[in-house]
Amino acid sequence: MQRGRDRREGAAPVQRHGRRDHAPSGHRTPRAHHPRRSPRGSRPHAHGGQGHRTGERQHVGGPAEDRRDARSRTRPAGERTAEPPHRPGIPSRDDPARAGEPRDRVHATHQGDRLVSVEARVLLVADRNRSGIPAVLSIIEPAIERNASEVVRIGPEDPLPETRFDVAVVLGGDGTILGQARRLATRGTPIAGVNVGRLGFLAEFDADAFADATELVLGDAPPIVERMTLEVRVESPDADLDDDEGWTLALNDCVVTAGAPFRMIELGIDFNGHGGPHLSGDGLIVSTPTGSTAYNVSAGGPIVHPTCDALVVTPLAVHSLAFRPVVAGAGETIAVTAVRVNEGTTLVIDGQLTRHLRVGERVRIRRGRPRVRLIHDPRAEFWSTVVQKMRWATGPTYRDR
Repeated sequence: MQRGRDRREGAAPVQRHGRRDHAPSGHRTPRAHHPRRSPRGSRPHAHGGQGHRTGERQHVGGPAEDRRDARSRTRPAGERTAEPPHRPGIPSRDDPARAGEPRDRVHATHQGDRLVSVEARVLLVADRNRSGIPAVLSIIEPAIERNASEVVRIGPEDPLPETRFDVAVVLGGDGTILGQARRLATRGTPIAGVNVGRLGFLAEFDADAFADATELVLGDAPPIVERMTLEVRVESPDADLDDDEGWTLALNDCVVTAGAPFRMIELGIDFNGHGGPHLSGDGLIVSTPTGSTAYNVSAGGPIVHPTCDALVVTPLAVHSLAFRPVVAGAGETIAVTAVRVNEGTTLVIDGQLTRHLRVGERVRIRRGRPRVRLIHDPRAEFWSTVVQKMRWATGPTYRDR
């Protein structure tokens, strides 16, 4: 079902619903050569410049540099300078822990006596034709360009460049973040969401907050939180699929919904291959903790802190007083079998990908292998956000007597 992967017979595709973005694809902005303060707040230094690569050591004047120049003039020709001693806590270039780290993405380097940060490569995802986004871009783009060695601009529907990026800055609402999270999860690219939507649970930054935090977000140690995902696939009764075949990634949830003509449907549910309950009603939601504040909470399911790993199972308008939402372990595999369905019964993933279900087909759900990496706004706190944006536990308004 997943776009970009080969599918064998028996794994049905999931359709994508959403707008086409007409922003220019793959537009690159050359690096801006602005002075930048060093972490110690001393003299500004040049980043790159003619004849220098990003991350390359450049001359920084001062007494220490003069002493080194004097030593280099007295060193015999051809003699190599000894490697500096290893500092505890700082991995050397030969450390196995750094295997696979790109050489042109050095997190910090010493220039003279000062620690100088190296700038990031940024993927900027925005629908420039969407209302409100040009105004937000006018605030955050200058800050990004001052702190990035490269900025590549694409629209939400444009193909991802093959280049590896250090940060993806995504403008939009939570729906835009969901779509890009599914695309970027397997790359491990951290996502900084800038809210231009109505709610902004996943897009934690507003324009001003992002502009203020740009150096932190694009710096060496941005505050990253990892979110659990789901892998979902549809199995036909005669399907013969490999274990790694046909899965689609979800960050929020997957939903089986009755659809037209809106009669009750019957679903069989089992956990880890063991027989479970049958549901008669309008459908079923299986969500991640991240998705627990979305459709799940509207259907009466529990709110689960997004740093937890769990599967939240919530029925939709079930015709029973005994079927309650449950929280299952993240390591369990849930199978939902279509026993009796309508013509319009549909599997919906993250509210964006859909696939009609037929009698006998099974939806299998398990914890996803890739995790979505989100850059957290240090000023935001989950429970405060639930109170402020969802009005959690807000009581009635009383009149003074």
